[in-house]
Amino acid sequence: MATEPQQTPSFRRRYLRPDSPLPDSPRFRRRLATIVPELWFKTFEERSELGRWMASAFGIDVYHSEVMGDRVFEFEVFFLKAHIHDVIESITAIARFFAIRQQRNANAWLALVREVFAEEHMAYRIDDDGVVHPLVDQAFEAARVSVIGALAGDAFNAARAHFENAIAALEEDPPNTRGAVRDCFDAAENLFKLLAKTGQDLSKQNANATLRPIVDALHGSLDQAIQQHAGRMLSSFAAWADAGHPYRHAQGDTEIQAPTMPLAVLYLSTGAGFIRWLAHMLTMARL
Repeated sequence: MATEPQQTPSFRRRYLRPDSPLPDSPRFRRRLATIVPELWFKTFEERSELGRWMASAFGIDVYHSEVMGDRVFEFEVFFLKAHIHDVIESITAIARFFAIRQQRNANAWLALVREVFAEEHMAYRIDDDGVVHPLVDQAFEAARVSVIGALAGDAFNAARAHFENAIAALEEDPPNTRGAVRDCFDAAENLFKLLAKTGQDLSKQNANATLRPIVDALHGSLDQAIQQHAGRMLSSFAAWADAGHPYRHAQGDTEIQAPTMPLAVLYLSTGAGFIRWLAHMLTMARL
């Protein structure tokens, strides 16, 4: 399961961060150009096997020369000079190569790519299958990872699937913001129904009425300020659910305009926190 990568701090990474994630970067390319051939594919035979795999499985043309009838693959040149689409595709190609031929390296490759993406502020993320996706921003990615982690376990399968669908909708080209909001709402509604045990739909009224006793029971023995804080957070959740209702049942309604990208990101980012809270309440209620 994906986790937020640990970053090695430096002056540039702390104080010279770009205003937005980068689609391409010389430093990013330089790191791959060094890491791939020097860490895992050191010998002629290893580089030849990977180069031929990338060509046959993904159609990626890695720069090479012919020496005495053999191809000498130059991964340093490839990562520095190839089109960024081929560079990104090669990351998945290497992930699949490891998964099929060198499983001992598969998880280490994914972890390293996540670290490089994060440290170089790249506009991408990689999933557990090695597929690279567009990245909204680092804060949104942290929220995504935290929710997927909070929804581990069979009890949360449906909610997790809805939330992952919401992320996938946002990553479409162009972004399906309507679908993203709807699927995020569905993730929360699934957890709400597990908590309510009545099958009622998630609405502002139902959230306030049904979850109030649960919230009060979980926080009743705590300080009054905490109880008030929890109660107001519940009211905020109810308002969040109400904000999603225009798109809740509008899948085939072309007359309803889709939310803007900033609004969809806001809805999913806020929803991520509430989904984690619902999952926590459900876990506590079952203890």
